[in-house]
Amino acid sequence: MTDNGAPKIGQVWRYPFLWRHEADAGRLDGQKQRPTAVSLLTTNTDGEAVVMLVPMTTLEPENNPFAVEVPETEMRRGGLNPSVRAWIIANEYNYDAYQRTYYLEPKAKLGEFSAMFIKQVQEKMIAAINARKAKGVGRN
Repeated sequence: MTDNGAPKIGQVWRYPFLWRHEADAGRLDGQKQRPTAVSLLTTNTDGEAVVMLVPMTTLEPENNPFAVEVPETEMRRGGLNPSVRAWIIANEYNYDAYQRTYYLEPKAKLGEFSAMFIKQVQEKMIAAINARKAKGVGRN
């Protein structure tokens, strides 16, 4: 978190990401902690600050035009193993009111992607939202 306690766009966090299919099956928590990236910050209808997190996976996505491969340099910046290939799935996201969440713990921050790379992720995420292909899950 930043000095004022707010997550920052581009930061990489270990987070119990809840996939849409898991939420649809009635799960309340993600199956495991996984690296996620802060892609957007917004506010909810109550005026609370909300963080939007996109998941990362080491499984190569099939036929997903909204997946972004994470370059080796960005893996290092994100505090991840650069010898492992990973993708950000920009059409799935969790949104969380971070001032009252239990999921974003200060010690779970791994690193931070460059502004140029996170902009690519944001563009894919916005394209997915505009195409009505984005799947968001609220966490609190």
